[in-house]
Amino acid sequence: MSTATASANAVDLDREAASVPEGPAARALPQSDLVMKGGITSGVVYPGAVIALAKKFRFAALGGTSAGAIAAGVCAAGEYGRIHEQGTGLAQLRAVSKDLAEPGLLTGLFQATDDAKPLMDLALLPAGHPDDGRVRRITRLLGAALRRVPLVWVVAAVPVIALATLVWWAFRDMSPALAIPLTVIAGVPFLALIFTAMVAAAFGLPARRAVRSLGMSNYGVCPGTHQPGYAREQDALTPWLHRHVQEAAGCDEDDWSKVLTVADLKGNENDPDNAIVLETMTTDLSRARPLRCPAGLAGYEFSPSEMRAVFPEAVVKRMVQPDPAGQPPSSDQLRSNEYLPLNVEQLPVLVAIRLSLSFPGLLSAVPLHQKVGDKYRRSLFSDGGIASNFPVHFFDAWFPRRPTFGIDLGPQPKEGAPLVLMHGEDGLGGYRKVDRLTVFGGQIKDTMQNWRDNLQTELEGYRERVCEVRFKAEEGGLNLKMAPPAIQALMERGFEAGGKLAMALPMTVPPKEPTPNWLRHCKVRFDTLMWLQQKGLWEFRDRSDAFLDALKAGGLTSPEREKWAAEAVKQTEKLLDCAGNWGPPPEHVVDFTPEAAFESEPVMRVVPKA
Repeated sequence: MSTATASANAVDLDREAASVPEGPAARALPQSDLVMKGGITSGVVYPGAVIALAKKFRFAALGGTSAGAIAAGVCAAGEYGRIHEQGTGLAQLRAVSKDLAEPGLLTGLFQATDDAKPLMDLALLPAGHPDDGRVRRITRLLGAALRRVPLVWVVAAVPVIALATLVWWAFRDMSPALAIPLTVIAGVPFLALIFTAMVAAAFGLPARRAVRSLGMSNYGVCPGTHQPGYAREQDALTPWLHRHVQEAAGCDEDDWSKVLTVADLKGNENDPDNAIVLETMTTDLSRARPLRCPAGLAGYEFSPSEMRAVFPEAVVKRMVQPDPAGQPPSSDQLRSNEYLPLNVEQLPVLVAIRLSLSFPGLLSAVPLHQKVGDKYRRSLFSDGGIASNFPVHFFDAWFPRRPTFGIDLGPQPKEGAPLVLMHGEDGLGGYRKVDRLTVFGGQIKDTMQNWRDNLQTELEGYRERVCEVRFKAEEGGLNLKMAPPAIQALMERGFEAGGKLAMALPMTVPPKEPTPNWLRHCKVRFDTLMWLQQKGLWEFRDRSDAFLDALKAGGLTSPEREKWAAEAVKQTEKLLDCAGNWGPPPEHVVDFTPEAAFESEPVMRVVPKA
């Protein structure tokens, strides 16, 4: 979206945030879930989207990956604040928006280690001048790189002086008309070779230094905490997130006992209507598998000293002492390399966010440990988007009680294509024309990373609740130096997406009578569920005789469970008899075969929960 377009469609996000219902009015809203995709700086669309949705729904469950995990965590804290009428609530999302629009804030959040800072500064330099042409950007980058390594100039001066001396000596007796062309012919290739070596050294030396340091920083140039060489008042990513989470929930930023946890979000089990579920996706690289956070972290342990390099001290204290009524941990405990059990039920919200957004190479992975026998093995947790960047399957059930919305992020497929639309609305969902080598490679990577999420999103019962926000080449992604007008335009694009979602599956307030759109959604889910059960039970009936005969004979269970086995056979046969009536008339009663064929055929199978 151009600046002119953004101005024409300007949205007063301050006014919209101020009009979000709070307290009893918020608790009276119909419930919904929200899942958000990862996308690094593309996540700036989420505050606007959440504000738009929060005017019509309250959030019962929030999930996401990477940048989507940031939005989910801050939104969960804000929902906690507005339900309990404390803190800034969801208005904190507007504070996040204003922070992100501050010049230099995004780049300041990603603070590189001392060894990696020169390379990080060079990498960000071209992005700081989006209006410049390619040649000018390259010239500026080369100049900056060469200025950073003065020793290269000294080393290069030696052969240059030697060449000049040699040329002078060889051509000293010649006329200028002959000496000058010969000097150019002899000297230019040599000088070009020297310049090439200087450029290689200017980039190679800081790159070598940065790469050698990656092992010490868990394979990310930015740990997420404050690093040497940056202004003390400049927030780093993790402390910045901690501040926003705590302020949104109305919790003291520095008091370890007030650090917001997933247990705080769930609240009192006697008040389930006000419970908030937070789930993020992370990746255990050491075991090469995605895990849901927090539930998937059961059995892992952590070292307090390692956590201090990743999280603010108040958060580490809460991890060490998960009971806020207990004594605060001592300095020795915080510096300890001893492994402590990770309390999944009391996991700080910030930890759930950070485990999901360790973008490979940019943000450090987080180390956790598992005890196997009498030894420990170390696992590195990295970005959840490695395996599932848009976990739209989060919070899914056979039959929905409330809408589960999803916000997808992707590139604009062609010039002039709409930038905000419900999934597949223009028939180009997920499509990109492969006409360049970079696109070819990018699509291979996207297929490996996102094929499951892409197919899931295209299923009936899913796509009508997913809104797609698209980005131009200079927007989102790794563009850490987007100009404030561009960031504002993306926030407004997010607000538009939230409004579209709210209209896609509207609920009455109070939610007494279901709306036609919601009933149509439920009908699709019902048809899909019953058809898949019908197919599965028919297939099981055709193949179950040998299994049930063995169960009757006691060959599949212990003598102590013979009574159970007999009853299990009896009830299974009743189920199969019932399923026998699920077929085409007139022989049977009901045929659940859908009226129209699915564009993407669903299946029902046993898979790990991830």
